[in-house]
Amino acid sequence: MSALVVSHVDAITPLGSTWNETWRRLCLGPPATRSRAIWLSEGSLAVPVMNVPSTTRNIEASVPLTGATGRLIRTLLERLPESCKNLPIYIGTAHGETDILLDALRASLNGEPIDGHTWRWLLFDSLASLGDKREARMSYSACTSGMHALASAAVDIDNDVVEGAIVLGVDALSIFGIAGFVRTGAMKDSPCSPFSETNGGTVISEGVGVLVVKKTEPAVDSIVMRSVAMSCDAGHATLPDPTGKYLEACWHDAIRRANITPSDVDIVIFHGSGTRANDETELAVYHRVFGDTMPLATALKGCLGHTMGASGIHNCIAAIEALRSGALPPVGDMSHVRNGNFVSGMVRDFSGKHALVSCSGFGGNNVAAIFGLEK
Repeated sequence: MSALVVSHVDAITPLGSTWNETWRRLCLGPPATRSRAIWLSEGSLAVPVMNVPSTTRNIEASVPLTGATGRLIRTLLERLPESCKNLPIYIGTAHGETDILLDALRASLNGEPIDGHTWRWLLFDSLASLGDKREARMSYSACTSGMHALASAAVDIDNDVVEGAIVLGVDALSIFGIAGFVRTGAMKDSPCSPFSETNGGTVISEGVGVLVVKKTEPAVDSIVMRSVAMSCDAGHATLPDPTGKYLEACWHDAIRRANITPSDVDIVIFHGSGTRANDETELAVYHRVFGDTMPLATALKGCLGHTMGASGIHNCIAAIEALRSGALPPVGDMSHVRNGNFVSGMVRDFSGKHALVSCSGFGGNNVAAIFGLEK
C-alpha cells in the first residue's frame, strides 16, 4: 500500500479530555495514571472500571438517538480541523450504542412501551448516521474494531475510492461487554498489569480516538502509516491461539508491506490486555520476530484500562506521539516486568523512526500497523 500521511490525531480517555492531556499523564507514569478507577454496579454485578468523567449516560431524544458512545464521537468530530471535516468517516466499535438497548430493556422490564423511534435505532445503526449527514463505514470486530476500521480506510485510499479518511475507534462502558469479560474470566479486581508477574486480567475502560490519514506527499518529520496487516486465528471464541503463529504472521506481513525488516523496528506498542493468555502469546511472538535485538516496548492498558474498540486507535496515536517526541511512556505500575525490553517506571527516551502497533481481539482477530517518521 502507499504510505498514508497522518494529518491529525485526537482522543478522549479516562486520563484526559484531549490527547495532549492523556499523553502528559501517560508520560508521568504511576501513580498519575491510577486515579480514575471506579466501581460499576448493575444488579448483582460489581466490577472496577475506568471511565471518562465528563461522559453522561442518558439517551438524547434526537435523530438518531444518541447515548454515551455517540457523544464521544461527536465531540471529536466537532474538534476536527476544517481542512478534513468533509472526508469520509470510518468507525470501529466493539459494542456500538448499547445505551439505546439498555434503555429499551429497562422500559420493557418496567412494563413501558418501546416507541417506534427507539425501535428504529435498535434496528438501524445509530452511530453510522452521526457523521454530519454522512453514513459512516462501520467495523465491528471486538477489540480490533478500531484498527479494522483503519485497515478498511487504508484499502479504500490505496484503491483511490477515497482520497483520505477520518478513522475513529470508540466504545463507552457497556454492561453487556463487561458481563462478557467477567464470564470469560478476563477481568481482575486490582489494576491491570500487562506483562508483569502479577497479571491475570484486564480492567474495562472507555474512550474514543481519531486519526486522519491522507494519500499525499509526506513532508520531512511527518508521520506516515506505512502498512497495515490482518490475520485471524479462527480457533477459539475468546482465547488467542497459544502458539501465536497467526499473530506472528500478521506482524511479519505488516513489516514486509512496509518494506522494512524486523531490525528496522524501533518501538513496539503491544495490545497488552493483562490476561495471561494474551501476554504469553504476545511475548512469544515478540521474541520470535525480533530475537536478541528486541525493540523498546510498552503497553497502555496498565494506565488507560482496556478501551475496547478504541484501544487499537489509542495505541496507534501513542506510537505516532512517541515517534514525534522521541519518548515512550511506561507500561504501568510494575516492579517485576517479565522478559522483554519494556519501559517500566518512568518515560524512556529513544531514537528511531519505525513503530509497530499490535492489536488482538475476541474471535482470534489480529491487526498490526507500521508507522514511520519521515526523514
